[in-house]
Amino acid sequence: MVATPTRLVPLLLAGLPVLALPCTAQFHLPSAPPQLPFGPPIDLAAWERTWPEGSAMEGLGRGVVGDFTGDLTPDLWQQTARALVLFMDHSYMDYSVEFPVQATAIACYTKQAGGSRDRLAYTDDSGVHLLDFRVDLPDPWVSSSLGFPHWKQARSLDCWDLDQDGDLDLLAVSADGLKLYRLLSDGQGAFVQAPNILLGIGATQAFALDYLPGQPPCVAVLNQSWFFVVRSDGVRAKVLANPGPNSRIARVRQAPAYGVPQPDCVAWLRDAAGGGGVQELVVVDALSASLPELQFLGLDAAAIFSGDHDGDGSDDVGLLSRHEQVVHLIRNQRDQDHLTEPRFAGAALEPVVFGDAGLAGVENTSVPVLQDANFDLRADLFVVDPNVPRALAITTEPPLSPPPPPPGIGA
Repeated sequence: MVATPTRLVPLLLAGLPVLALPCTAQFHLPSAPPQLPFGPPIDLAAWERTWPEGSAMEGLGRGVVGDFTGDLTPDLWQQTARALVLFMDHSYMDYSVEFPVQATAIACYTKQAGGSRDRLAYTDDSGVHLLDFRVDLPDPWVSSSLGFPHWKQARSLDCWDLDQDGDLDLLAVSADGLKLYRLLSDGQGAFVQAPNILLGIGATQAFALDYLPGQPPCVAVLNQSWFFVVRSDGVRAKVLANPGPNSRIARVRQAPAYGVPQPDCVAWLRDAAGGGGVQELVVVDALSASLPELQFLGLDAAAIFSGDHDGDGSDDVGLLSRHEQVVHLIRNQRDQDHLTEPRFAGAALEPVVFGDAGLAGVENTSVPVLQDANFDLRADLFVVDPNVPRALAITTEPPLSPPPPPPGIGA
């Protein structure tokens, strides 16, 4: 299958045994819930690029960032209802291309030892595939089917080393939302299917994480009624009631403590119990003896995503407004220097405006990306604005000069 570049565009640019049930009760709203304070807009430099001419923007989904062209600079794959669009870094190819496939889920399959570029993992009507974009070939699209047709229209695709053998594996939710699929890589390009895990009714989202200290990776799952974390043997390690249909979850990595790796946790955006259009942010981890960290929000967010925006080793969280062209960043306050701080409770909402913040527009359905693009060790924001339409990379700028040494050092 050959896709023709659509326009030259510069761009810089997820009935089982139960181990423990710490809490299945929903949280109750106080009469006047406290809300996160709003801080000043973050000072970032933005590159704005128009959407490729002739490429449809309907049904915007997930975006993923990686080195898909092998030039050590970031590129962006954006999922839409009718195609996948690749925006190449402007320092290399200076154009965008459309791959005409209706993908139901995408993920970055990071380059392994000896590899020269990242690949795009995706699912569609025929199963699961790995897509390699080869700029050195007349037909640049090299899409390899992995040979598992029951992965047809699988959702919430994720890449993770599930068996801890050093090779990247795949997991996804089945099209009917009932099962968790897992494919284990042999490191030589082949995959072996691991036993499926039953998820209950209507699972919509799943991703792997290092949740239990010293244990194999777990999988965080969200379905119509519950949020839970399931171990590799199918036993559920944590179960909490899901109070509404608009929930979303994101993996949050934590900075080491005294050189010791810390387990990942889950940031959970959900409707507050009692309704009223109020959202809350819940942070779930394996180490908290009490109820999960809870914070009420004063906004209507359509998506939650994570990345280390401030470079302290701990993932921060981004919230995409549903109808306004604004992303709100919440900094993770727990890092190597603040080991007992709450992660997000009390932190200010820091708005990043990529359009008219006061103008209601087309409903946002995409999932932005927080990932370092300019090699300053701080995650940058990649987001799509459906109102213009356009794609943007909003980057943190590295300091112009090294910070001064502490008093008494280097004098």
